[in-house]
Amino acid sequence: WAQGRKWEAWVGIWGGLLQLPRVVCDVCFVAWRMDITMMSKEGDITTNVPWTGTMHDNLITFDKGFQLTLLPGGMYMGCPCDIAKSVAESKSFHLEFCWLESPDRRQRLVRTYDVEGLAVSS
Repeated sequence: WAQGRKWEAWVGIWGGLLQLPRVVCDVCFVAWRMDITMMSKEGDITTNVPWTGTMHDNLITFDKGFQLTLLPGGMYMGCPCDIAKSVAESKSFHLEFCWLESPDRRQRLVRTYDVEGLAVSS
């Protein structure tokens, strides 16, 4: 895993509305800390997301209850640490799968589920 900066075009469908934001995304992995800074291309909106957790073999478990399983070839799978608990407590959650299409292009599939377990966005 490396750190870097790149422009990304994110496509999202929420309730039938197609959104095409362009953001710059700085991702920095240092041991068990991941810092993500996202800024709109126009520079008018900035979001900083610091995550901390622990790493054991190929599993990163973040303090807020989310985990990433690092897979060969620059892929990872992300999900809540306890999906069954999210479902039992009627909490929404999301799953994600990410892979490198080329050294400078990343693809990410995210699916969000509502409190009833129905997919509400992809």
